[in-house]
Amino acid sequence: MRLSSTSLPAAIDAFGLVFVMQGLEGQVRCHVFQAAIDELEESHTRDGAEVLRRFDRHRRRLERVADRMYGAGHRTPWINVGDLLLGVSTDAWDYD
Repeated sequence: MRLSSTSLPAAIDAFGLVFVMQGLEGQVRCHVFQAAIDELEESHTRDGAEVLRRFDRHRRRLERVADRMYGAGHRTPWINVGDLLLGVSTDAWDYD
């Protein structure tokens, strides 16, 4: 892995949630769109506590996707449904 897990908790944001991984050059913010959170368990939720529980249950999978995106050049990974289903999408957001 190019990124490693941290013990920092995820946080809800305007798009879904954000979590932090550790890279060689420092911390990397990783974002997960709400639609991807819903796809994790094939059900829709807007309950913040449930969103964070889903993240905890699927953290390793999301970290692997974020690591793959980071390795593909996305310095601030934004995980969407396509990234979960098909690997890293060609239109993944990257604001760096």
